[in-house]
Amino acid sequence: MENFKRKIGLMGWHSMYNFGSQLQLTALSQVIMNMGFSSEVINYTPKNGMYREKRGMCFLINWIFRKLLYKCNPEYLSEKKKHLFEVYKSNHFSFSVKCDLTCELYMLNERYDAFVCGSDQIWNPYIGDDKYFLDFVKDSSKKIAYAPSFGVDILPNNYVEDKYYKLLKDFGAVSVREIQGKELLNKIGIRDVSVVLDPTLLLSEKQWNNLLQINCKKSEEYILCYFLGDIRKHLRYINYCFQKLHKKVVVIAAREKDVKLPYQIYCDIGPKEFVELIHHACFVCTDSFHGVCFSIIYQKNFCVFERFRKHDNNNQNSRIDSILKILDLEQCKVCDGKFSDIPFHIKWEECKKKLNQMIKKSFTYLHEALNQDADIAYEDQMKNTNLCCGCGACKAVCKLDAIEILEDNNGNVKQVLGGKTFVITGSLRFYKNRDELVAVIERNGGKVLGSVSSKTNYLINNDIISNSGKNKKAHELGIPIISEGKFIQMITS
Repeated sequence: MENFKRKIGLMGWHSMYNFGSQLQLTALSQVIMNMGFSSEVINYTPKNGMYREKRGMCFLINWIFRKLLYKCNPEYLSEKKKHLFEVYKSNHFSFSVKCDLTCELYMLNERYDAFVCGSDQIWNPYIGDDKYFLDFVKDSSKKIAYAPSFGVDILPNNYVEDKYYKLLKDFGAVSVREIQGKELLNKIGIRDVSVVLDPTLLLSEKQWNNLLQINCKKSEEYILCYFLGDIRKHLRYINYCFQKLHKKVVVIAAREKDVKLPYQIYCDIGPKEFVELIHHACFVCTDSFHGVCFSIIYQKNFCVFERFRKHDNNNQNSRIDSILKILDLEQCKVCDGKFSDIPFHIKWEECKKKLNQMIKKSFTYLHEALNQDADIAYEDQMKNTNLCCGCGACKAVCKLDAIEILEDNNGNVKQVLGGKTFVITGSLRFYKNRDELVAVIERNGGKVLGSVSSKTNYLINNDIISNSGKNKKAHELGIPIISEGKFIQMITS
């Protein structure tokens, strides 16, 4: 059955030892598979950034200063932590062959039916790479952007603006993660841009628990602190939370000096353990975008700090500002060191309504983007008379009722479903009624069940993103949900 699934190549950051990068790619891959596709992460390691211009003395001084600060307190990265990340990737990603050269990427055009670039800061002009704009893909309709982030509010110069326009003008579908990203693209002439959620927010708490095998057994509650910047700047607020909540403080060490703090420290952890620590926390203090995302997923009260100065060229605060604005959680941000007004109890019911609206919008965008060229391929396929297998699909879609399916000399028709089981729900578009679809499935060697269970191979529903009971059950069990058109494509391949 795997042979019938359309293959999607994912172009995202997979080589970084960063919790958010790994988890967003995990989520995007899982969501695409839940839609009935197969996905592979393209095994490419980013090269140099695309930002190029002459830099003055002020830039040089600032660059040296930041380098010295980093050298004084570098990222915490032990061999054990690296190993946990590598194990995580081997468990959750299917990779393409390694692609170091443009010619190797170009050869992937024959392997994938569509390409999706995203999410995270793959379009950041200071740290990005042209390949994350899918410049190696021949067919522009196969280029799909899902929630890339620029990380910055403005592009640095006219050269980069022109380059972005040329790279994006022929995309099949473009979306971005931040409101500021849409405004930035509109400014350079890219118009039809959707704002969608980070992939991590498309999976529910229950789905994350099942996917990562999270230990849900109750444990002692704590205040969790995770700062990619210098946590020492925020110790006053952390102590304020400790006095208010009377819970112990737990720190995820992101920098080497974090391990010396007088709290319970977690150093050598991978993406699974990161999510698990948020799951068991009662309150989260962070300056991390994905620290905020998983606090929202698990409905943990949180506060978030600005990691960058407002006038810094590489200011990435807009990533967090955007999601807080979309979900009306701006009150959770600590500004200018004023934290006395930060709420310790968020009204999650209101937030959940806004989140569900954005989830539906994001699913709709991705579903339509992935299927736009499939419809063209399907129409071309139906015109090819050499593909007949006796399945009855052509008879079902013929509006003139001019096609009749006959058995061969031995009284048989070719069976292509090989005993696979299906559940049908929702309204039909191609077949006259459900009985006709059931007959086609059975004639091709498949079986039809009344309810979704672990024995089900596929759920057929034209409304893939609905919140029906059968859709929810299929998502929980990891069963692909396919449209009627996708089923017809399956039996005519």
